[in-house]
Amino acid sequence: MLEEVLKVLSPQNNSNYIDATFGAGGHTRAILESPSNCRVIGIDRDPTVKIFAENLQNEFPNRLQFINAKFSSIKEVAGSQQISGVLFDIGVSSMQINNPERGFSFMKDGPLTMTMGDNEISAYDVINHYSEDEIASILWECGEEKQSNKIAQAICKYRKISPIKTTLELAEIVKLVVHKRGKIHPATLTFQAIRVFVNNELKELAKGLKDAIEFIEVGGKIVIITFQGLEDKIVKDIFKQYTYKSHTNKFKEQAIHDKLFQNVTKNVLKPSKYEIKRNLRARSAKIRAVIRTK
Repeated sequence: MLEEVLKVLSPQNNSNYIDATFGAGGHTRAILESPSNCRVIGIDRDPTVKIFAENLQNEFPNRLQFINAKFSSIKEVAGSQQISGVLFDIGVSSMQINNPERGFSFMKDGPLTMTMGDNEISAYDVINHYSEDEIASILWECGEEKQSNKIAQAICKYRKISPIKTTLELAEIVKLVVHKRGKIHPATLTFQAIRVFVNNELKELAKGLKDAIEFIEVGGKIVIITFQGLEDKIVKDIFKQYTYKSHTNKFKEQAIHDKLFQNVTKNVLKPSKYEIKRNLRARSAKIRAVIRTK
């Protein structure tokens, strides 16, 4: 949804933007290639993406700064600079999923890691050392997996025989419990939940978003792409606290004075059929965006 992101963000001349999920630099490149002569601060907790940043820095001298950091550091990263826009593209990147050694994919065999950077724990630690109740809680709270109890029970049963070391081992155990869900792989929610927990993604998102709301300049925009319900709920709830709706009637004046932001678009932006056909991962994407009004 690159075109939609650029249209909403609308980079301006001589302004500073933060790409809080740099990845392979796709969004940053698009911002730098826009007609504006703007600058970008790229943030990513994954140190392996530094090579992509270096390539862009060579291509766009003095216009890109890359910092290996988490969302929760975004306020420190911004410092005293005037920031006209912040972009978050939440979730795991295709680059991470496609590398079996990162342990994110249930389709390719690899070690149970799922770490995006310098983590205290890995997926292996959770699967092999957490209690059945703890695993069930993680699967429900971080993945909304309805079969969380049965999956946790199966995991603990099989790890008694031998440690669960690989992604395909875990996926096969889940498949014994969860029946096929249409086109969605039975292990999808389990892998999502473990990844989100290991990387503390939901708390990182909430902290980063609230901090961005604090420092974004008047007229600045915050644009967020989410891919699953728990992420979107956090974004929607936080935005709701700081925005007013233009159609508010008798309470409109009070709302304007109480709130700092308004929605950029009337409705949540979703991918077109063409976009989904071109990039299947985009099928669940949602874009929400707000602009600071005072």
